[in-house]
Amino acid sequence: MASLSRTCVLCSDCHPRNILGVTTYIKEHVLITCKSVVKDYNVLDRRQERSWTTKSWNPFTSAAVYDPTTENIVAVFNNTILSRWKHDEDDVDKVKRLIGSPLRLLRLPLAELVSSTTSSFTLALNNAQLTGICALSSSELITLWSSGELYSFDLQKDYLEKLPGRQHGVEKSIVTSKSSKILELSPNHISIIGLDKGDEGGLLVLWDIKFAMVTSSRKLKMYHNPPLAWVSTEGVIVLDGGSLALIPYIVQESNLATIFGTKVSETQGISSEDCHSWLKKAVGSCPEPVPAEATQTIFSNKSRALGNLIQSLNRGALSESLLVTDVMTHLIQKKDILLLDEAVTSFSNVPETCLIDVLSLYLQCKDTEFEGLCQCPILQMEFEPYEEDAEKILCPFNSSKAHFINGVLQKPFTDTQLLIDLPRLSFSHALSLIQYLHYLITTGEAEEIPDNQVRVPSLCQASLWLSMLLDANYHQLVMTSEVSIHRHLLSCFTHITNLRKFLEGLEDIEPLINRILEAKSFSKRTHSSALYSLERLIIS
Repeated sequence: MASLSRTCVLCSDCHPRNILGVTTYIKEHVLITCKSVVKDYNVLDRRQERSWTTKSWNPFTSAAVYDPTTENIVAVFNNTILSRWKHDEDDVDKVKRLIGSPLRLLRLPLAELVSSTTSSFTLALNNAQLTGICALSSSELITLWSSGELYSFDLQKDYLEKLPGRQHGVEKSIVTSKSSKILELSPNHISIIGLDKGDEGGLLVLWDIKFAMVTSSRKLKMYHNPPLAWVSTEGVIVLDGGSLALIPYIVQESNLATIFGTKVSETQGISSEDCHSWLKKAVGSCPEPVPAEATQTIFSNKSRALGNLIQSLNRGALSESLLVTDVMTHLIQKKDILLLDEAVTSFSNVPETCLIDVLSLYLQCKDTEFEGLCQCPILQMEFEPYEEDAEKILCPFNSSKAHFINGVLQKPFTDTQLLIDLPRLSFSHALSLIQYLHYLITTGEAEEIPDNQVRVPSLCQASLWLSMLLDANYHQLVMTSEVSIHRHLLSCFTHITNLRKFLEGLEDIEPLINRILEAKSFSKRTHSSALYSLERLIIS
């Protein structure tokens, strides 16, 4: 099924008033055109490889495009000058140009080619305004209306009197009364960028036209009216605040099996006579051992108190996934912290909405309410950074409260679902959690592969939680006037940047460490220009 991958920042210095467009260039490259510069950007490496600038009185007025036939880059200057240049050209103000009156679209003498028509047709819908439109390569015209209705019209088969065509679905995730941008990803898939109904940010949704359903979505930090977005071979490129964000996508032909999450076509019936029995004895051997899954029930690995609660719900013999929400809701209302922690730990799959509800309860409780509930390792409350003039990093919770919060942070989750529920976490609680995740990462408590005997999220889990908290609270963090919050965010950014540089430095010495572990001898030749020789290197 079609899906959107994780969002990444492609370019961070693009202002919405200056950017003119993004177009495909050579393989793995795009051209980013602003009013004063055209940039050749390597999408995979996330870096600019070269650029072409122009004078302020002679700005670019169209997005630069690449002509693969002549290998020229073509753009319009000042609405009147058509210019083209090669990749290795340095001064685009001196290259060959075509100068004329204000450039307009070519007008073809259609009246001489086809019979004239005496009627015209208006693209309109009762009590609704057109807010998005896209013509697909499959000859379908897709329109989105302020009522949320999505219409499709076959330009080859349908009569113009039937415009806007037939209703294809209803878009419920974005504010359809605002301008939207519709992009074709494949003949059967489109992406719609608009204002998120949940908050003031933007939202990109991926639609499967064939089945008229949304298969994936990604939140954006900001919404621009109208949205600025383009499609490249590497993914959807959308202006998000002052940055260009890249959202890779995967599109494939959908069928009932992929839509409903099961391989229906591969299912084979098995008669009752073929059902397996573990009580049978293999020929000349002992009985086959019974797998643990065959003996487990919803009461397995649960304390008596939790088992009695599950039984009291009187929901019948159901799976855990159908019980967990009711169990969590009941325990949150009772504020039974110890039993709630057991439920979080023992249930294999906890919905993201329940994780946020549990975190909200933990964060609003005082530290003293967690003391004495269980034995947990003592955390170092203060950490002195190695950088000069750096402030101490403080743990916002005591060891007991941190132990219970770690139980939630360790649980698996889906990022798209978690981002939907994160705004329900109050801003003050989100700040406390950001401070705690910063503490876990910078102090080394969150390890890449954590010890199973210690309850603490992995480095990957802590980083994902921190990233999504910053994403979900982006507007409030930017607009706040509290100096302490900005200082904390700056400290968080500084320490994570230093950690990244340290890890990159470790990668550089990996070949040297491998030679030492393999006991390989070094070359006896030394280079006079080197700052040191390997013969004098001492590892202590």
